[in-house]
Parts: sequence; C-alpha cells; structure tokens
Amino acid sequence: MSPSTTSTDVVCNEVPGASFPGDRLRLYRCVVNPRSFVGIIEGFYGTPWTWDDRIATCRFAQRFGADSYMYAPKSDPMHRDRWREPYERADLDGFARLLADANVRVGYAISPGLSIRIDDPDDRSALVAKCRALRDVGIEWFCLALDDIHAGPDMGRQHGELCAYLLDALGVASLLLVPTDYTSIRSNPYLDGLAASVPEGVDIGWTGPTVVADHITAEQASGRAAALGGRRPWLWDNYPVNDGIMTERLFMGPRRGLDPELANDLTGYLANPMVQARASWVALASAMTWWQSGTADEGWQRAISELGWDVFARCCDETHLASLTGDARRAFLVAASECGAPGIDDDAQRWIRQVHREAKVALAYLDAETIEAQLFAVAQWTRLPDPAVSVFGPRRSFRPVLGQRDDVGFELKPEAIDYDRNAIDALVLGQARQSI
Repeated sequence: MSPSTTSTDVVCNEVPGASFPGDRLRLYRCVVNPRSFVGIIEGFYGTPWTWDDRIATCRFAQRFGADSYMYAPKSDPMHRDRWREPYERADLDGFARLLADANVRVGYAISPGLSIRIDDPDDRSALVAKCRALRDVGIEWFCLALDDIHAGPDMGRQHGELCAYLLDALGVASLLLVPTDYTSIRSNPYLDGLAASVPEGVDIGWTGPTVVADHITAEQASGRAAALGGRRPWLWDNYPVNDGIMTERLFMGPRRGLDPELANDLTGYLANPMVQARASWVALASAMTWWQSGTADEGWQRAISELGWDVFARCCDETHLASLTGDARRAFLVAASECGAPGIDDDAQRWIRQVHREAKVALAYLDAETIEAQLFAVAQWTRLPDPAVSVFGPRRSFRPVLGQRDDVGFELKPEAIDYDRNAIDALVLGQARQSI
C-alpha cells in the first residue's frame, strides 16, 4: 500500500470465459486501488473539443466504465498560454453544463508552467483565483499540469511546494499533479525533490516509460512508484491521441500493450483522446474495459459493432488486414472499398476516401488476369501514398516515443520511427514477387 493511501476501493470484475466445470466457480480480477478513477483527459495540442462533443464522449465512455473527465486542452489559451486571465461567462456556463450533463466527475487542469514565477505572490494569487472561479461553478477536482516546459533537475522541490500551496488554498478540493518529468522509472534529482515536497493527498502523473508508450508493464509502474518514494502514479495514457506529428493517423484500434496487472499499481487512469472527439470513442471504450477487466478487446468489439464502424475501424487499425489471407482478405477489401463511418463522416472523410482508394487498388491487383492489368494496378499503387492521411498501417510515421534523462530533457527512442508496415503495400509487393 502506498504511503499516500487515504482510502481504498476494491473493484472485482468477472474475467470473461474464465470458469470451472459446472459454472460453480468463476474467476474474478480484483483491482485494489487508493482513490481509483478512470476516464478521459482532453490533453492534446490542437483545436479543443466543443462542449457538445465533451458531453457526448463522456456519456459514451461512462457506459464502458469511465467515471472521470479532466479538462486540459493545451491549445485553450486560458488553460496554458494566458492562464492568469479569467474565463468569460460563456466559458463558465460551458463548464456548468458539462458538470450537469456528462454523467462523470469533471475536473479542471491548469498549466501555468510556461510563465509562472513560482515564488511571486501575484502569480500565486492568480493561480488560486483561476481555480476558485471554476470551483464556484461546481468543480472540485483539479490538476496542476507542469508538463512540456523548460525546467532543470533542481525544480522538483519547487514544483512540489507550488502544488502544496495550491492544494491548501483550494481547501476541500482534490488535486492531481503532472510533473515536468512524467516518464522516468528510476530516481533522479527532480523526482527526489518532488517526492519530498508534494503532499501525500496528491497523486502524481506518469505517461509510462515514454511520452507515447506502446507497452506499459506493472513492473515499470512499480519502478515509477519507487522513484517517487513509494507513491503509486496515476497514468496519463497517450492513446489514442493523434496530435502534433501524428495528425495523419486515426488510432481506432483497441488499446493494446497494457499489462493486465498494471491497474493494481496505479491510483487512476486517464486516456488522452484524438482531436476528432467521436472518432476516439472505440479506442476509449477499449481502454475503459481494460481498466475494468484487464482486456481491451471486449469493449472495442462492442463499440465498433454498436456504432457501425466495424470495417472502417479495422482499416484504421494496422493489424487486421495483415492477419487475413485468401477469401477472407478479399471479402474484407470489398467491404472496405465501400465502407462508411456513420456519425463521423465529416471528421473522418479524408480517411474514408483513402480507405476506398487503397482497397480498390488492392482488389484490382488481386483480380488482374493479364500482365497489362497487373501493371496498371501497380501504377495506381505507386500513387497511393498521401503524407496527410494514413490507413492500413504506416508507410512512414514519426511519433513522440521519447524518454527523459536525469536532467529532465527528452531523448528519442528507436520506436519513434515506424515505416514499411502498410498492409496494402505488403499485399501488392508480396503478390508481385510471387509472379516474378
């Protein structure tokens, strides 16, 4: 049990398909967590969601187990660049509407790290005043976000002291922290100073061992906890987010790569979604069911079926077509060549169009009966790549798979560069090699 534990939730969920003969006994997975929460953090760079999209997404995710939403869009100037300035009445009314209609707990994150003078009384007062205005609307859950800023290894203690000041000033409100070092899994000067100064009632965020992390294990979470003096982290999971250098992709597959036992080593879990709110729904459903049962597939399958996105979501998920052969592969390509995505046609239009193009070219090559037809299909295939839109797996992709050094600076990992994993390319090239 972590030193910061003040209360404990025991959540037991039946593991699907795990039973003994006669169904007399069934296997349950129990997650024992202090102050556990699960949900969404709108924390991407890019155009923030509308209030309608926030409400609809929260209500959808709640049906799959979500209980929390944290407001943290980097491109809301009042959240980050102009954090000292108060919100207009219309914005406060939006927060009030979200509180009333979202069906989940609503939190507010403030990101003052670009310009705050930590010891300046005026800046401290501005920070408290900004949060109190949101508390007056009804928000009682806050997050101090000090990520993606320039800070040296000696800043950990100062960040912890600022966190303590804000928590004390807000009184009964609860507080999360996103530190500047949000990836490391071993002790360093920044984390040592942070652990010594952050109040016990504040959970400290972590994104896994890299900014975007394909795989996160319980052992890594234990390492993070040890680096924080025994305090379990909460996980800011950068999936299915597609901001910054990832805008060409829609991450609509299930959340793979999370250790089934990882939840036992976390105080909470928040998934960072895509800029396209509703296109995020199926990945969010999978993440919520992972938290509940240790597996992401059940929620994803249910969501894509319910929404009518079965074929399109699989086309945006790089693994599906590559797993098919023969008649099953051809049947899927036929479905892909005419698929749609009801309810997100506007947001996903470029990707739907690209799916149709690539599926039709693959079918043309598979169905070619003459060398002339093959050559024509190959010529079409060479014109398929569009750097602004990626489907059926990446041709060339760059993601922020970044770790952090002891000085809190970032370092690029080899997994950041992803290429030659497009299933249409593999199909055409594989068939061509067989015919040569």
